[in-house]
Amino acid sequence: MADRLSALAPVYRTGHFGAASGPGVIIAERRPLTIVEVAAHHGQGEAVRSAVAAALGAAPAAEPNTATSSATTSLLWIGPQRWLVVEPEQAGRDLAQLLRKALGPAQAAVTDVGNGRTVWRLSGPDVCDLLAKGSGIDFHARAFPPGRCAQGLLGHAASLFHAVDAAPSFDLYVARSFGLTMWEWLTEAAAEFGYRVADPMR
Repeated sequence: MADRLSALAPVYRTGHFGAASGPGVIIAERRPLTIVEVAAHHGQGEAVRSAVAAALGAAPAAEPNTATSSATTSLLWIGPQRWLVVEPEQAGRDLAQLLRKALGPAQAAVTDVGNGRTVWRLSGPDVCDLLAKGSGIDFHARAFPPGRCAQGLLGHAASLFHAVDAAPSFDLYVARSFGLTMWEWLTEAAAEFGYRVADPMR
């Protein structure tokens, strides 16, 4: 599998930044990841969900804005009969090819989009306040509990948010072309809380 150079390579530096208190926010890039989009063809949604469940041990959610998981694999609803399948890169495992074998070409389109995304794990006591600075989504646990995902703007960038756990922790996905712009937004917006840039995580 080809090495994937992070879009953040020129700027990613670990340490504590911003206000001396805290850190209120912890930022870690998630890499290397494999990200595959599965788009069921018309009328094939249930068959696709069943086939993916057999291949990965978890069925993609039928309910909008819901994420499911199996071990280290996450399946995020991104539209009617469309999901992102996300997992840490593993030597010798080609997720896209595995899914193509599980799904016939008449059932779904399977596309490797891993090179086109930058992903962060955001956590800490002030992470919801950080996200609220740039998004109209309510990130409080009562409205956005673990296992939910949603798409919307953060700042000026189209983003996908996934509530990972009740810590709270969120995974944030943006197009790779917005990676550096989003990095600037996140670090500027987090400065008032004090933030820590952690080592990249899978």
